[in-house]
Amino acid sequence: MGFTGDGIFKSLDNGLTWSLLPSTSGNPPSSFNSNWQYIWSVTADPSNALEDEVYASTVGSIFRSSNGGTNWTEVLGNSTNRSVFTDVKCGNNGVVYATGSFTTGGAMNGIWRSPDGITWTNILPGTFPATWGRIIIGIAPSNENIVYFGVHEVPNGEPNSVNKHQLWKYQYVSGNGSGAGGIWTALGGNLPQAGQGNFGTFNEPFDTQGGYDFAINVSPVDPNFVILSGVNSYRSTDGFATTTNTKRIGGYQPTVQNGTYPNSHPDFHTGYFQPGSTTSFYSGHDGGISRTNDVTANVTTDNPVTWYSRSGSYNVTQFYAIAMDPENGSNWIAGGFQDNGSYATNTATLATPWSAINSGDGGYCSIAPLADNRVYSTSQNGEISRVQRDGNGDTEMKPTGATNMTFINPHILDVNNSSLLYYGGGNSPTTTGIWRNNDATNATLTTGWSYLTGTDFGSPSARVSTINLSVAGNSNVVYYGSTEGHIRRIDNANTTATVSADLNTGAMPAGFVSCLAVDPTNSSKVIAVFSNYNVQRLWYSTDAGATWTNIDGNLSGTNGPSTRYATILYKTGVLHVFLATSTGVYFTNVINGASTVWTQEAVTSIGNVVTVMFDYRSSDNTFVAATHGRGSFSTIINPALP
Repeated sequence: MGFTGDGIFKSLDNGLTWSLLPSTSGNPPSSFNSNWQYIWSVTADPSNALEDEVYASTVGSIFRSSNGGTNWTEVLGNSTNRSVFTDVKCGNNGVVYATGSFTTGGAMNGIWRSPDGITWTNILPGTFPATWGRIIIGIAPSNENIVYFGVHEVPNGEPNSVNKHQLWKYQYVSGNGSGAGGIWTALGGNLPQAGQGNFGTFNEPFDTQGGYDFAINVSPVDPNFVILSGVNSYRSTDGFATTTNTKRIGGYQPTVQNGTYPNSHPDFHTGYFQPGSTTSFYSGHDGGISRTNDVTANVTTDNPVTWYSRSGSYNVTQFYAIAMDPENGSNWIAGGFQDNGSYATNTATLATPWSAINSGDGGYCSIAPLADNRVYSTSQNGEISRVQRDGNGDTEMKPTGATNMTFINPHILDVNNSSLLYYGGGNSPTTTGIWRNNDATNATLTTGWSYLTGTDFGSPSARVSTINLSVAGNSNVVYYGSTEGHIRRIDNANTTATVSADLNTGAMPAGFVSCLAVDPTNSSKVIAVFSNYNVQRLWYSTDAGATWTNIDGNLSGTNGPSTRYATILYKTGVLHVFLATSTGVYFTNVINGASTVWTQEAVTSIGNVVTVMFDYRSSDNTFVAATHGRGSFSTIINPALP
């Protein structure tokens, strides 16, 4: 689970417009105080012609509504000893199945069946593992007495399991479905492993990354045709009764290491058969949406199913970072995307696709001037590489011996000297500080790198969370922060590198420093941004970090957003501070301590989406914003904002 949520949205016009159900909302994201803040699934009862019957599985509970979500009744679970993972599915016959799961127990742990959504029976078989994680549900539409349950995080060595995963088939017989009223078949020993079917030797065995990606779907006409998905997607024509009738149909390529199945993507979360069709199938994954006209096909051994991407026009890219070419008038932009690599574009035409420059989970990017012809990008856990603008010359350049990088690890290219690149990480198991490369244009794993003495935070668990540079005046000043609230300044970072003591002397929180925004006209002026809730998040220094003033202003308190990034710029001499937050973009042109007034900007374009980073080019006033869910946006800051 990631960010806390705030309820369920409902549409009455096939998804054209949506409204938030008040009965599920009203909980500030700054604290976890309601089961409605994490919702796993929603299902309706199509058999109930008298009521608008809906079920929701949340952390800890199953809720039922008989009036379309206006009011809800908790029918399983509670808000104390919660089952973290839950699921609920309702068949066309009105019978409801629900699961509650977590390895430490919970009030609704188990597998539950109800004929009416009110009376529930735990039908968990006696041969089930003692502990488990997430359980998902797949009802066979052509015979709703048959239900499949996928299980993750069973104990090591558990019988009928592969890679700590199981699959169970349940067939209802009579009564309340428990005991002799149901037949259970353990199928977990037949889950995919390397060397079976068309699986090849790569990206096996079956895995769901801790239950993160997990889905199960059953054919509308054949209860034995089952699609089970995790990192990869598989179909079985005998309900996984054997290992010989299963094929990989999506995710990674079975015979190419880390190669992606055409027009598919790893990490599956949902799927459904198109209504009225027995073969047309949609899958939802970390790459978006894919559709096939025939999920039963056998086109080739490696790629039996032909997929078509349906991710091109709904603008939901989840950026981690964004960067512009520093040169006036250039259209070059690069960004890192969640589980979709890093991409770049050199055109302002919206219809032109961006080009891939790196794979994995894309992270921080930097674009050198045209004369250098280099684009830098990172992927998960600190991997960093560079390519030429035409995509050639891909070179890995993570410093040999670097340790303790974050998942999305920061680096920055000096805008005044594109040979200088700074990178977060340690040089031993217990250190974390700053690496510098003096020859980034030609850097390799070993060329140009040095670990800057004295930059270690002094905490073995701290990690570099942000790095920023001065651009004018004293132009070789580096500020960097940590995941534990440390803030340090490096003077003469390009040469002898004098490192300050920790600039957070206790007044600021020991939180996650997500950004250090340096005033482009004066390197002694800097804004420290903390992304945590329930702390004072915004701090301003005019004396190189010797003293700090809180500037949360009207964004303070538990209802204030999580702040992610800030940019300081001047237009016709007027100060502009832009703030990226969990609820969009905010702006001020007057920093006034606790009385600072922040105004939301781009309300009708960016809106309330999580915004993670900005970049600004003063030579032509171009400003770009990256969001985690609606792609990227650009504007021209001209004239000055009032």
